[in-house]
Amino acid sequence: MLDGAPRVEETARDLIAREADCCSFFSFRLTTQGRSLTIDIEVPAVHARVLDGLAARAIGQVAS
Repeated sequence: MLDGAPRVEETARDLIAREADCCSFFSFRLTTQGRSLTIDIEVPAVHARVLDGLAARAIGQVAS
């Protein structure tokens, strides 16, 4: 979950657009609830390991 401040949402939308251009097999959904943003990412089953690897890296970056 991300802070829903306008600058954060703008950055998230930009990142989603760039990733969608790069990796068309990703499906992104950005939802706003109050002052929070959530990004849901889906891929076809054949690409699940790619998404799992990216999620593991992101978790590692947050924990550092």
